[in-house]
Order: sequence, then C-alpha cells, then structure tokens
Amino acid sequence: MTWLRIDDSFVDDPKLVVLSDAAHRAVLRSWGYAAKHETDGHLPAPIAKEYTRGKKAILDEILEQGLWKLNGGSGYVIHNFNKRNPTKAELAKHRAVVADRQKRWRETHRDEAGKFHA
Repeated sequence: MTWLRIDDSFVDDPKLVVLSDAAHRAVLRSWGYAAKHETDGHLPAPIAKEYTRGKKAILDEILEQGLWKLNGGSGYVIHNFNKRNPTKAELAKHRAVVADRQKRWRETHRDEAGKFHA
C-alpha cells in the first residue's frame, strides 16, 4: 500500500480553486489512482474518461489549468506528481531496504526454538 502526499496548500491553489466541483474531484481522484497503482503520474485514458464522466468540458478545465498533460495517445500525465510523490522505482527500493532490515532483525531475535524475543 502506498500513501499519497498532498501539500496542504492545495485547498487554495489557484489552479484548483477555479475548477468546477466535478473537475476538482477528477483531479483528486487521479492523484489517488496514480499513487495506488504506482503509475508515476500516468493516468490511462479510460480512467481519465471515467473520472471526467466522459464530459469534454470537465477534461478541458483540467487541461487548461495544466493539471494534466496529454501523454501521446495513451492518456495523461499528472503535473508534478513525482515531485511530491515517490516513483515506482523509489518505492521498490524502499520496500527492499525495509524487507532486508526486517529479515536481519528476525534472524537476530530468534531463540534456538525459532521463537522471537525482543
């Protein structure tokens, strides 16, 4: 499971406050999607369509504010997503470090019977 990092100044960010409620919700959902699925800020076109309810006006609002950018024909890229959130590679590296640390702890905290002790 990953965590989404959102700067608390987003509540009055000039790019967000001008959005309609539907566009604002689509942007927030896109952030959550990218974090959950570790997409490095890529938003597939079908997901963007779902989040904007297939309405061009909602998509246009988001694009006009520069919050999403077209990514070839495969979807969109969320502006500055990886500036605030770790990339998939960074997450994998962190998980490997944590797994190694846990393995070493477990190896040094077992008794002869294989039970853990602190």
